[in-house]
Amino acid sequence: MQTAGNVATAVQLVRETQFDLLVLDWNLPDGSGLALLRAVRGRGQTCPAIMLTGRSEIDDRVTALDSGADDYLVKPFDPKELVARVQAHLRRAHGDFGIHKIGRITLCESEGKVLVDGQEISLKKQEFEFLRWLARLPGRQGSREDAIRTLWHKRVNPHSSHLLDVYVANIRRTLGVAAGQLATVWGQGFRLVDGDGGQE
Repeated sequence: MQTAGNVATAVQLVRETQFDLLVLDWNLPDGSGLALLRAVRGRGQTCPAIMLTGRSEIDDRVTALDSGADDYLVKPFDPKELVARVQAHLRRAHGDFGIHKIGRITLCESEGKVLVDGQEISLKKQEFEFLRWLARLPGRQGSREDAIRTLWHKRVNPHSSHLLDVYVANIRRTLGVAAGQLATVWGQGFRLVDGDGGQE
């Protein structure tokens, strides 16, 4: 692991080293971590990048994601959450996923299958991608905004938000007896839970 306290040092490091993952602060003593991230992406480096910031507005999150960030963590945060996110992104980057067993649901990434109580169910591609996206996240919880950005690369608007609701409703119907495991966390997003989580 290597650290840099300013943009100038960080630029030199990324020129010399191919990193597995970057953790960047938005505000640095001599510039912006966001500008640094854009420069990194401009050089063709595609390693996962997590942006740390005190900015919590949706527009700031969108700006960071549009600039090449893969994740966004708002201060103050528990260091354990940052570690969990780093580990999750490294697993994703290295393709180390295998099988997710969550309550009655089994998600097989390599085969693109979802089983409920051992029986395969039929999901559309984007529905499978939504479940896989949630299963990969720390705590298996994600926001509506990040779901839309991840699945359709769109900004949040009434159309995309409605489309997400349609997909979630279809997934719940297909999950049948395990529908309650795809829980809605009001005001936050969605979470995959081990039992019948219902709505929170």
